[in-house]
Amino acid sequence: MSRGQQGIGISAASMYGQLTTGKPTRIVSRTSARRAAHFYEIQIDTARNKPTIVREEEIEWEHSRGTEVEIGILYLGVGTLNGERVLVAEESADDGRSWNVIGTVSHPPETAHRGLGEPHLVETASGRLIGLFRVGGEDMSERFLYQADSDDGGRTLKPARVTPMLGFPPHLTRLQDDRLLVVYGRRLAPFGQRTCLSNDEGATWDVDNERIVQAAPNDDLGYPAAVQLPDGSIITVYYQVDEAGEKTCLMGTRWRL
Repeated sequence: MSRGQQGIGISAASMYGQLTTGKPTRIVSRTSARRAAHFYEIQIDTARNKPTIVREEEIEWEHSRGTEVEIGILYLGVGTLNGERVLVAEESADDGRSWNVIGTVSHPPETAHRGLGEPHLVETASGRLIGLFRVGGEDMSERFLYQADSDDGGRTLKPARVTPMLGFPPHLTRLQDDRLLVVYGRRLAPFGQRTCLSNDEGATWDVDNERIVQAAPNDDLGYPAAVQLPDGSIITVYYQVDEAGEKTCLMGTRWRL
């Protein structure tokens, strides 16, 4: 059983599991041996942050009382499969106690030697999974983000393709209006934290209207993460140098589209 202060922990865990796997949270609960155990499948309405019971029934359960929560989690990252370094999608249906590889991401042959890594994943309004990746290489002018999509929960991932966004690593956010926002660090002059929008679930990215969240004096920067607040504003946290000659530090910018 998972529990956090005022229920925030389990709510957040359920939301994360749903967004990464597309599957509901499964709950079994029983108050005493004289009562039946109840099974529930619950989904979170992300627009209203409200739970919805999608399935409910009485079941046989070996425990006389208690509550069991099962949250599906999807992991997308670098792993080893058959001795080869690959980007894998792994799923856990038991809160991370065990994992199963369900899919892999193939890299275009012409750039496969540069490697993909540091991915971030988001689920769109239609249920499609969008993954963006950092690519290796010495030439910063060639280090565009790569993208792979899945329409079946990560089991089939389309081959990675290059995007028009120059920078790394990515962090994706689905906004309240269902547009996708990605933030990333640009380590090529002009330096800074950048952001770009997609209005069509990642099919295209509006790089013509790429925005600078925060300019930087040098290329020691990156790893931004963004979240939209209830009032519609966005807060982005990242690391970089504030003033030339200083050491790097964590910084944040609150801004609006």
